[in-house]
Amino acid sequence: MASTEILIGMADAGHVLIRPVGRRHPGLFDHQDANWIECDVGVAAGAFRGALQVDVRADDLSAFLDDVAALEDGTNGAANFTPAEGSLALAVARDAAGRLRVTGDAVDTADADNRLRFAFDIDEPSLRETRASLERVLAAYPVVGTTGA
Repeated sequence: MASTEILIGMADAGHVLIRPVGRRHPGLFDHQDANWIECDVGVAAGAFRGALQVDVRADDLSAFLDDVAALEDGTNGAANFTPAEGSLALAVARDAAGRLRVTGDAVDTADADNRLRFAFDIDEPSLRETRASLERVLAAYPVVGTTGA
């Protein structure tokens, strides 16, 4: 896996793979516009496969990293990724038995009815790798500016 890919799940099983392509507005430095990142997304769940392009914000990735870290250390029961753009939403949740389950939706455009609803289980090493991959991506695409800027 490349250092700037986010793998949620296992490459040879159910997964969501987010590949950042680049910043949507590379010459801007304000918080509102500079944090958009173009991404290619692949989803594999059971016999189904889907691919789409999604714009996510670096601050959405940062919030997801915080949730994943809290899920990993047991201070939170779920990690949610709901980018502002709306074409992808997912959650990683731990059930009462300690199992981790990923659920979500991928939509070809935010206002379309075409969607892939997915669910698959992951293990603890996969969750750790998701956290590490989020850290690598945020090192390559850090949050620019602040909400008050």
